[in-house]
Amino acid sequence: MIAWFVVLASCSEPADPVLEARASASAAWSDGVALLEAGDAEGARARFREARGRAPSDVLLLAWEAKAAADAGSLEDAVLLLDEALSREPDLAAARYNKAAYLARLGRIDQAAPELERALDDGAAPPRDVLDDPDFAPWIGRPELAFLPSEALSVAVEVSDSLVFWGSDLRLRLRVQGADGPFVSVTPVDAKGPVRLVSVVEDVVPSTDGPVHDITWTFRVVGEGQIQFGALHVWAGARRTLVEVEPVEAHAPPGREDPPGVGPIKLPTPLEVAAQATPPSARVIDGRLLVMALPGDRVEVEPEPGTAPIRYELRSSSKPTWALREWPSPSGPVRVQVRGAPVPVDGPS
Repeated sequence: MIAWFVVLASCSEPADPVLEARASASAAWSDGVALLEAGDAEGARARFREARGRAPSDVLLLAWEAKAAADAGSLEDAVLLLDEALSREPDLAAARYNKAAYLARLGRIDQAAPELERALDDGAAPPRDVLDDPDFAPWIGRPELAFLPSEALSVAVEVSDSLVFWGSDLRLRLRVQGADGPFVSVTPVDAKGPVRLVSVVEDVVPSTDGPVHDITWTFRVVGEGQIQFGALHVWAGARRTLVEVEPVEAHAPPGREDPPGVGPIKLPTPLEVAAQATPPSARVIDGRLLVMALPGDRVEVEPEPGTAPIRYELRSSSKPTWALREWPSPSGPVRVQVRGAPVPVDGPS
């Protein structure tokens, strides 16, 4: 069910009967909301009905009374109230969604399904959110709801090659749909192999089914052996899933050994690494120097680090938003410049 947040405009110092009636309706609506929040659904319904009598043209008051009726256990009355609201304003998507939810509670999924499908088409909610709605949970998988996605969190995985050579790049790409949190987190169960992380690009693309996170990790092949990504736990808010990745064979010149420091593979994401930082910024956290800048900014670190940075980039519909560079923590004081302006380094130096 979708909650209602649209309210009647209140009027102070009413100057005529029309404004006075609307102010009185607003007060009755406000009392109804308070009663509803306190658990007195019957009392709330009476106040919403009173508000409707004073502002009969306000369709949303029908929806509020329907919610109170449903909370009081009168689902049939709630459906009738929403039928009246929709007869007057057919494009009220949230009202249609709630009608579908009440019909589902009544066990009338054959009537609920077309109402739900139209509500989603009209933008009432992302389709994957329905999978988390307890009103529809008993009916998921039924033919009537075949228009819904099969999973709350869907992940497509792609590896650029199944055979790679020393010095070349290997890309792992995840396309995540159904995220209900601020960022996607990926945790490998036992990922390992002769590779070094070079960059991570995350492109967040809006869709009618909620944002799509398209994440690509680029690794440099630094030795010979099998590269195992294995099982990946993918988290996005309260939703999670497990995906499997086929192993990749890496070849190297004879006698080439893995360089020191190559250990388990980690799959950080840009939004996860950046946390709440805003560009430009520089900080030392957990043994890493992180420098965040806008696209096209020039970043200089003195003294210059002895290793190339890992680059994290966030994009919005393919347009770069910011970039973050990560180096091992410096052993002494450092000076960071972003586009010629000194940036203080937060944290230990």
